[in-house]
Amino acid sequence: MPTLIFDEVVYSRLAQHYVLGEAFFHNHPPLGKYLIALGISLNGFNPVGCRWINALLGSLIPLLVGGIAYQIAPQHRYALIAAGLSALDGLLLVESRYALLNIYVLFFGLLGQWFFLRSRLSSKNQAWLFGAGLSFGTAVAVKWNGLLFLSGAIGVWGTTNIKTVRSLFPKPLNIRQATIFLGVIPLAAYTLLWLPHLTLNPGVNLWQLHQKMFAYHSAISHASHTYCSAWYTWPLMLRPIRYFHQISTLTPDKTVIYDVRAMGNPILWWLATFAIAITLFSLGRRLFQSSHSFSQQDWPLIYCSINYLTSWLPWVFAPRCTFIYHYLPAACFSFLILAWCFHQWLNRNKLRQLAYSGMILIAIAFGFWLPMYLGLPLSPQALRWRLLLTDWL
Repeated sequence: MPTLIFDEVVYSRLAQHYVLGEAFFHNHPPLGKYLIALGISLNGFNPVGCRWINALLGSLIPLLVGGIAYQIAPQHRYALIAAGLSALDGLLLVESRYALLNIYVLFFGLLGQWFFLRSRLSSKNQAWLFGAGLSFGTAVAVKWNGLLFLSGAIGVWGTTNIKTVRSLFPKPLNIRQATIFLGVIPLAAYTLLWLPHLTLNPGVNLWQLHQKMFAYHSAISHASHTYCSAWYTWPLMLRPIRYFHQISTLTPDKTVIYDVRAMGNPILWWLATFAIAITLFSLGRRLFQSSHSFSQQDWPLIYCSINYLTSWLPWVFAPRCTFIYHYLPAACFSFLILAWCFHQWLNRNKLRQLAYSGMILIAIAFGFWLPMYLGLPLSPQALRWRLLLTDWL
């Protein structure tokens, strides 16, 4: 889009305050605006200048998802499928193309997860753990929901102390390491990243800012926005967000619509939701069996399930209006589980065609909904074909 849309109008304006050295308050931590401000400094206050860093980091997310896949199961085909599925998701594409904050949270959070996993397989695990702590703190410095990635790592650490799971995860952390690298370093990174903002805003301290931010978020009711959606609707993508909508009459007989939706690839999301539901049921049933045991083949599912639940379930308690993009971290872990299913099915003659069919359908769906991700012109009828559910209107 040649114009700023949705919340990027706000974020770009706030980022420009950093460029101009002007004091201001905002309801999110400062790092995302720092990065948008960097883009503005290098390319000017225009859509390209505001957006290009988002696009750069967003383009790396499929690589991060593939890298995480390779760390939990070092098989190239699995990593390739996981990266491919992420590259075919519409919401990741849309969020990467605009000056919004969600892609920064996702990038730094996934980077922290990759560092965390890498530390388990390296002889120099302290350096990788430092990178993990730094990345987790950086994710929180964009938005507070970056904490969900850190909680996922803590959840994995806690799980690997269970006797039946410990053997699946090499080099589990001890209490001291967990405290330093999953506690002290993220907190230090988060605090230090506030310093430029505090320098620009003398007379307020970090505690006062956090009180104001918390009060703001607590006051946002669930009915305060047209596109608010409840946490339980996200896995089925029941309420996407319309970021942009413009009707242009080219001739008396021809009208086109430019429509941008913050929505995932429907086939990918629905298959991934089915895969995570089956996985959680299977793991849960085995966990409560008296003779339960897990094999190395289960480790990718255990890791992804922990991170999926810690990324999704805390939103049950959110006191404010929430949106479908808050599901993005959980969605990435559901993609990893679906990719694992496809990878396993490709090894079985009876299921191989099912895996190929699923991946082909996901690619076709991406192409079909691509005009709504990129804001390409559609006829009114073509747009209606793509609005499958009532709440997509």
